[in-house]
Amino acid sequence: MARRKIGLSDNIRRVIRLPADATDGAVVGVNLFLQDGTLVTEVMLFGDPDAPQDPDFTYWKLIQEIPANIVALAALTGSGFAYRDVDGTWRLRKVGRQVIGFAYGDAPTVIYTPAVDAVMTLCRVIFDTPFDGAGASVQIGSNADHDLLMPAALNAPDTAAAFETAPDVMVPAGTDLLAFITPGAGASAGAGRIVLDSIPVEGI
Repeated sequence: MARRKIGLSDNIRRVIRLPADATDGAVVGVNLFLQDGTLVTEVMLFGDPDAPQDPDFTYWKLIQEIPANIVALAALTGSGFAYRDVDGTWRLRKVGRQVIGFAYGDAPTVIYTPAVDAVMTLCRVIFDTPFDGAGASVQIGSNADHDLLMPAALNAPDTAAAFETAPDVMVPAGTDLLAFITPGAGASAGAGRIVLDSIPVEGI
């Protein structure tokens, strides 16, 4: 068979030329190869039938039954964290987020006071401008516990980066949460953002 010309769907009427045997389809185990030249076999696609508990690959198109939990999760609409209620129903839990800016010279500052009892699920400190003072430190917590949400040991103010904790602590309504900032000796720069996520206890 002679080489064939196939027209492309564009505005300049280009064509490509296929070799005479280009119509022969690739067959697993015969002439279907990986980029490194390895022949693709059925075991590579479907796993070793003699070791079904430890297949090399999962061929998802072969799955005929989808677990009920996955179906229920896929049916959820809206936003929030998915959780399973005591009756087995999947629901979305709303999350409150606060974003607060800070700088190296700030005094201990109240950054958030929950109006209701809340579980603090995330505390992220982002240093957009590194602190240049020697011995600088940042803590996020309460007056009773400065390290409640973000201990000083878990972040590095002299680095332009983000540091994150998952406190998972309940904070009673009306509790002031503060940023405790030590600029360090000789400080002249340093700034960033604090991100706090919380879930009302009544929604858990």
